[in-house]
Amino acid sequence: MILTVAVIVIVSLLEHAYSVPCIGFQISRCDCTGTKVDCSFKGLTAIPEGVPINTTELNLYGNTISSLPDGVFSKNINLRTVNLQNNRISIIPVNAFEDLVLLESLNLNANTISSLPDGVFSKNINLRTVSLGNNRISIIPVNAFEDLVLLEFLSLDTNTLSSLPGGLFSKNINLRTIDLGANTISSLPGGLFSKNINLTTIDLTDNAFTTVSANIFMAMTHIEVLFLRRNQLLCCKMTDLFEWAAIQTNAPLSGDCTDFGIVTNIEEFDISNCTIPVDGHWGLWSSVRCSVTCGNGIGIRTRRCDNPAPSGGGNGCVGCDKKKKLCSLGKCHNGEWKKARKLKRKSHHRLMKNIMN
Repeated sequence: MILTVAVIVIVSLLEHAYSVPCIGFQISRCDCTGTKVDCSFKGLTAIPEGVPINTTELNLYGNTISSLPDGVFSKNINLRTVNLQNNRISIIPVNAFEDLVLLESLNLNANTISSLPDGVFSKNINLRTVSLGNNRISIIPVNAFEDLVLLEFLSLDTNTLSSLPGGLFSKNINLRTIDLGANTISSLPGGLFSKNINLTTIDLTDNAFTTVSANIFMAMTHIEVLFLRRNQLLCCKMTDLFEWAAIQTNAPLSGDCTDFGIVTNIEEFDISNCTIPVDGHWGLWSSVRCSVTCGNGIGIRTRRCDNPAPSGGGNGCVGCDKKKKLCSLGKCHNGEWKKARKLKRKSHHRLMKNIMN
């Protein structure tokens, strides 16, 4: 009976400790309930000291924190969620989060971050959500997210990205949503999302695309929505994308494209109206034709832009369609030299005229 009462008292004390403001933590008037510490909108200029070691959720939203000193989270190894949104952080040290091996969600939206150091998330292998939107990031290292195998949500919207390295998401096989909206990206490397077998939502809104190629997805057939709103898309430049969309389980395209000066809902566009441009390629060179029947002369060979010929507004062949070279058919015998000389002058004149034309 006494043991039972003791157990009940202990459980009651634990429940009380985890449901009321944390004992001994009154820094900057932060609110602390259970294992959650809320320091949002407290006018903080630095990460507060004395955060309880058992804290799993730390909310620092809406302060004026500008730096993350080395070891700032070394005593908070139990953190699962860190919210640093809407602060003034401009630089992230490579070891800023190395002690947070249990971290699952990191929000760095609305700061002034300009770059990500190599390996900054290398120890955060449990991260599932990373928010880096509304910063000033212009370049991302190819290995920035390679250790985040469990990553499901990634936002990089509203930055200054103009391109992404190939293979950037090749290790993020659990990625489900990625937001790249409001950057200045005009093209993406082939196969960029080919390894993201669980990807369902991609947002490319407000970029500089005139075309989006299906080769960035390769053989994927499970995308649920691809946002392409507010780009300068040309409908007939994306025929392969429309064909790819047709084999998806859902209708994934969302946005508008321009067809002969008319803005069209991308989901309603009919690619049968498109004249597909074909670029011209050169055919084989002809054999050399010599200007004489004996002696030395000038030879010429030609080729045509017909393999295939350009059509539908495609580009023509680049380069020349004629080449000349010296030719020799051996010595002339008897009266052949007079005939050859006459023929040589005549043929030479005709061949040179063709070359000039």
